[in-house]
Amino acid sequence: MHRVKNQAGLTAIGLILILIPVGLAVYIVLKVAPVYIESLSVGDAVNSLKKELDLKEKSRDEIYTMLKKRLDVNNRVVP
Repeated sequence: MHRVKNQAGLTAIGLILILIPVGLAVYIVLKVAPVYIESLSVGDAVNSLKKELDLKEKSRDEIYTMLKKRLDVNNRVVP
């Protein structure tokens, strides 16, 4: 019988042990990415309001409407 001294390759268990952390990382990215992107877009909308020159003269409802319009452009829902 001939023995192979240097065996190479990936077993099924080895493949599973590699796929579990990779799958977990992909799952986390898919869950976190939308929240992060939404946070950035809301921050951008609020920062654009800061650039308005006459913001101090507007009422709370007018500011809310302006913010809502900015978020509607990015398809963000305002409660």
